[in-house]
Amino acid sequence: MLRTGLLSLIVSGTLALGACAPGDVELNGKLFDMAGIGSGSGSRGKTQQLAERSPLVVPPSLERLPAPETGSTAQADGSFPIDPEQRGAMSKGELERRQAEYCKVNYHQPIALGDQARAASAVGPLGPCAPSVLKSVGSSGTMR
Repeated sequence: MLRTGLLSLIVSGTLALGACAPGDVELNGKLFDMAGIGSGSGSRGKTQQLAERSPLVVPPSLERLPAPETGSTAQADGSFPIDPEQRGAMSKGELERRQAEYCKVNYHQPIALGDQARAASAVGPLGPCAPSVLKSVGSSGTMR
């Protein structure tokens, strides 16, 4: 029964496609043109012409270039991420103060204003500002 249905489907599909002359089927659309099989106006063999690139701008003389700056980099305040090397040099109290300051502005204020998405992405110098269940569990497995 299944074979008969499948065979009749194949035969009817072949007859339907066989009734079309080669010029009757047109493939229109940008996707067919991009693939090179479209029947659009002359899409085959046509290459895209690109504009010539402008030349690089070179200073007239290399002697007149300014000297590179030798000053120190900007000092990081509480708004920048802390470098791991700097973190080791800071005291634990300083890190906790910066964490509290950062979380006050970037976690507690958005929570008060109802901006849950901004508060969820707040990560200070000591890690995320959002309270964690894992932080409240002691090493013995009991809640603090």
